Amino acid sequence: MNKNIIIITGHGHYATGIKSFLKEVAGEITNVEFLDFHSDISVDELKEAFRKKSEESKDYGVLFITDIIGGTPFNKAVEVSEGNPRISVVAGCNPGSILEACLTKDEVSLKELSLSAVENTKSNVVKFEMEI
Repeated sequence: MNKNIIIITGHGHYATGIKSFLKEVAGEITNVEFLDFHSDISVDELKEAFRKKSEESKDYGVLFITDIIGGTPFNKAVEVSEGNPRISVVAGCNPGSILEACLTKDEVSLKELSLSAVENTKSNVVKFEMEI
């Protein structure tokens, strides 16, 4: 069995918003952390929180899911992950793919979890059209 944790992070209350969504849809999910980045937290404090969570989870694969590529949470997660094959970072995932990642995190490797989060986001975006 694989052992992975997920750290969801983003600007404003992105992470706690995703936490609310996940709780409503799936209930409590273990080994998922939520770290918001807002004006009360410095960039250094955010990076330190990421580093600390990663070190506390040394027996696990760690997947950071961030709101947008190139944003501060993404950049700091990438910095923490550098040189550590136990940490992976993805950005821009939609809520459906985040839910699936949280529910399958212990069934697949960290690499498979990262790739499926990205692929599921791509495949779950649709435009509804009504034929008349």
